[in-house]
Amino acid sequence: ERVAIQSTLDWQPSGNLRSTIDALYVDYKRDAVLRGVIAPLQFPTFDPENLVINESGTAVSFTKNFAPLDFRYETDNQDSDLMAFGWNTKYDVSSQLTIALDVSWSRARARNEEQLIAPGVRNNSPLNNPLPLGSDDPAFAENTIVYANGDIPSTTNSFDLTDPNVVRAHVTRSLANELEDEVFETRLDAKWDIDEGIFRSVSVGGFYSDRSKEDSPYNNGVGPDGQDGIQGGNVPGFIIAGAPLDGFGRTATGGRFLQAPAEFFTPISVPNLLNGQGANGAFATSFLDIDSEGYCAWLRENTGNQNICTFQARPEFLNGVSEEIKGAYVQLDIGGDFGDVPWAANFGLRYEDTSTTSFGPFSALIDIAALNPDGSSSGLIVTTTPLETLEEENNYSNWLPSVNFSAELSDNVMLRLAAAKVITRPTLDQIIPGQTFPQRSFEAFARVATNPFLDPFEAWQLDAALEYYADNGNAFSVNLFYKNITSFISETTQLSDSGFDHPAFGDIITRDLAPRNRSGGTIQGFEIAGLVYFDFLPGLLANTGLQANYTFVSSEDDSANDEVGQLPLAKQASSGLEGFTPHAYNIVGFYEDDTIRARIAYNWRDTFLELRSGPEGIPAHFDAYGQLDAGFAYRITDQIELTFEASNLLNENTVRFADIRERVLLNEYTGRRFFFGVRYVH
Repeated sequence: ERVAIQSTLDWQPSGNLRSTIDALYVDYKRDAVLRGVIAPLQFPTFDPENLVINESGTAVSFTKNFAPLDFRYETDNQDSDLMAFGWNTKYDVSSQLTIALDVSWSRARARNEEQLIAPGVRNNSPLNNPLPLGSDDPAFAENTIVYANGDIPSTTNSFDLTDPNVVRAHVTRSLANELEDEVFETRLDAKWDIDEGIFRSVSVGGFYSDRSKEDSPYNNGVGPDGQDGIQGGNVPGFIIAGAPLDGFGRTATGGRFLQAPAEFFTPISVPNLLNGQGANGAFATSFLDIDSEGYCAWLRENTGNQNICTFQARPEFLNGVSEEIKGAYVQLDIGGDFGDVPWAANFGLRYEDTSTTSFGPFSALIDIAALNPDGSSSGLIVTTTPLETLEEENNYSNWLPSVNFSAELSDNVMLRLAAAKVITRPTLDQIIPGQTFPQRSFEAFARVATNPFLDPFEAWQLDAALEYYADNGNAFSVNLFYKNITSFISETTQLSDSGFDHPAFGDIITRDLAPRNRSGGTIQGFEIAGLVYFDFLPGLLANTGLQANYTFVSSEDDSANDEVGQLPLAKQASSGLEGFTPHAYNIVGFYEDDTIRARIAYNWRDTFLELRSGPEGIPAHFDAYGQLDAGFAYRITDQIELTFEASNLLNENTVRFADIRERVLLNEYTGRRFFFGVRYVH
């Protein structure tokens, strides 16, 4: 739900002075609920008789015994507001000199809340079962998952996932953060019109920007035994001494041993899940919905832990960053004629100095020990130093020259050339200092960190375009581009020996995920675009037209896989840069007259590399994707227009995969979306 209010005030007291004040307020709320089933696969209970591995080394089907399942109920709520003000004043000092002043301020505030409730399917030692503690429940021995690989995998399991009596208490997690982002910017520009010979004008200016962002986290609170972390210490639901459940000799409800009251769970069915692919029984489309308030209240009452499912302020995890940018520029505009060919050019030089100060919680790794040294589980106990606030500073400056040239080769043909050095700064979230160890098992021990010393993307870019404009509005263009990237930022996972061993499994390998500066590469390619009006056709067809473009991109990463470890049976990525699609095209057909506007558009992009070193250090890709959209508008009067838009009419899905296409990481259907509107213009 979004409400926006925008206002503009124009003031022109004289012919040579004009001021504009803009104000904007936006209030935005979003509530999302996710329901489903999780199948944790970290337990080493695969049945070797039913494990099928294909020639690429991919497990394409398996049976997993003693396989725990979790129900999942997750809410994601966002509430934010934005205030922005801008003041621009332009003063013509004389017929040749113009001065412009621009000042702006904005502040955005948001609270994001995420709550995960994941009760599990019964474990092998349920306390409500007459079997002695530690004995195996025979019914649990039948708990199996059968899996067959594919974009939409086929799975079956041995429990009825709509039976409230199989539910056991397991994980709850409450995370929230309050964000405040404030920006102040000002710039002063002056332009002197010369008009002497080839010289047209000189422009100079200076600018200043000060941005600060602060994040105040909330979570479940600290566990009674000191267990803590950015995700809170009450994730399993710790049991306080003297509480009703304390008599069972357990410290937490996280072991899937405690039966939850059936009254909090209701069977639901989602037959259209993943575009209805599960309707034939390929995977579970019926499971349990959760009364989250009742379930959480029951946990708090019986564990004595009042922090479960609540949001506790954690000021010790406060983090933030400020970024100050100062700069100045000068630009010379020239122009003239080569015979009958008019031409224009400008030369510019910009200097920017960037300073950042960031702070965040930090703790260093001390020790890693096995939760079960005999190898009965792969869990790890991670010990770190006490939490402290770390503050870091960084500074860099850039000289950014540019040149642009255009020539009107004829009344219908334009040539454009451009060259420039450009930068893109790292996001503020990337440069806050800190590290966490969110995954604590032998096969997936991870360090996730940020990097306060990141330098910006830097590149030299060259562009050339030849454009043709017909008298009836038809247009055609060919654009060539080349970029020489000297430095860029890449989210990489590096594999390294942690220095610690697991008694049963051996060396513990760290998956070290962080943004890092890497040496550059090159990007080159071309775009062909055209716009054609079919005004030569009879009747209503004369109001139709077609717009299309095609882009080809070739890229090369200078140090493509130098820092990426070669994992067994993993295929390294190509030498192309991350994030660039080799082929893409768009085709739009349209109709327009005085009353009706209509269009239909198809957009397609090729498979591309997302992360050179993604999950587990393996490359991650996005598969090729095409989408069909349509729009329609009908003008009732000169002031009122009805609009309709449809997005993703073919209900296409996006697939994210690891190094080999069959190793699917994510398959997502966003569905068709329809928008209706009324536009009134006074």
